[in-house]
Amino acid sequence: MDWASINVPELLVGAVLGVAFSLPFFFHERRERKREVGVNWTKDLRRLEPLLGDSKTRYADLYAALSDVPVDHYRRVLGPDDFRLVEDLQNAYAGAEFAASAQAKAAMAHYDAQGLMPPDVNIHTYSFLSRMDPARYQNHPGVRGFADDIAELQTDAGYLKAEDDAIAANRKLNDLIVQVMNRGRERSRDEYADLMRREEWAKRRRDPIGWLVRSIKGWWRRRNLARAAQLKARTNATAVPPASPLNATEAESSNLRNS
Repeated sequence: MDWASINVPELLVGAVLGVAFSLPFFFHERRERKREVGVNWTKDLRRLEPLLGDSKTRYADLYAALSDVPVDHYRRVLGPDDFRLVEDLQNAYAGAEFAASAQAKAAMAHYDAQGLMPPDVNIHTYSFLSRMDPARYQNHPGVRGFADDIAELQTDAGYLKAEDDAIAANRKLNDLIVQVMNRGRERSRDEYADLMRREEWAKRRRDPIGWLVRSIKGWWRRRNLARAAQLKARTNATAVPPASPLNATEAESSNLRNS
């Protein structure tokens, strides 16, 4: 091969054109891959809803459920936003369990300091429920039956601090559960809307003439409905309201007096 005979400008132009014409295919494939990964992530996220809706779920249960999900792969393709929310949820589960353990230890320390046995092994749970959601648990047998013991336990400042931490941790956990479940439903709604748009584009490609005819008919129908609504509004605005019975009676009385 005679290297001197190579036309370098044409070679460079060909290389640039080749890269330029291949970019649309590259971005299309990348977009389709991201969409497919997003659909799979939405399915895995929605599968967590029964687990998150169960009050008996613990950090270990959520960790085991997420262990079967390729979270790192999803994060690399989709970005970190959703996965920060899931990480916050895991930390909230761990924080709520730690706060509950600290609350139980504080309750035992309160009775140990007095040399007494707790009136019930779940007295700290009843106290927690009475403050976490009073309206919901005011008729709970434990809350109602141990009301005096709960009031006495809550006089301990150390225990009350531990219970405040447990309440704050559980409220944070509940808020994050709602956010994660809403995020999954939002993704499902957006993906369904995207699917409908893709189906509409597919119909246009398969039958462009039919789509054009349907579009014109739809535009004509909307135009006629808008005109009818405008005409009705103008008619109602210019119509003379009928005389009220009171005005009619006054007019008749005036005519009688004049006669």
